[in-house]
Amino acid sequence: MVIKKIILAAGIMDHTQHHVFVTDETGITESYQHKKKCLVQHPDDHVSVLFYAEDNKALFSKEMTILHHHFPGRCLVYDQPLSTLHPGVLPQEMLESVINENTRDEMSFCIKGDAGFTDLIRQSLVFLGMDPQRIAGQEMKR
Repeated sequence: MVIKKIILAAGIMDHTQHHVFVTDETGITESYQHKKKCLVQHPDDHVSVLFYAEDNKALFSKEMTILHHHFPGRCLVYDQPLSTLHPGVLPQEMLESVINENTRDEMSFCIKGDAGFTDLIRQSLVFLGMDPQRIAGQEMKR
């Protein structure tokens, strides 16, 4: 415990973040850019992307695979068919898994997608006990 306090006092060890990007097809381009930036600029942070797509053609799948291999253990991508979301139904399973597997000091969420999607995901995160102050959202136009 004393060693950790000394390291913290010296500024060597900071709080680590788990950045979770939740996106649909309209927000994947921007989410990908933010994910890449977090991985490069914050070497101790963890990044997860939960990508909901209309069909199985995952946009940016090649790029996501490359990042996953370049940053093993720090970069995870979860694909989910958009058809599993229904208006008013909480998509809890995938969100809950990512929340429960967190190993970092703090978590933050960034939701990008159309209005209905961002609202549903925000409601789900709040329902699962996430602090609304740690949830950012951006509605994208199709």
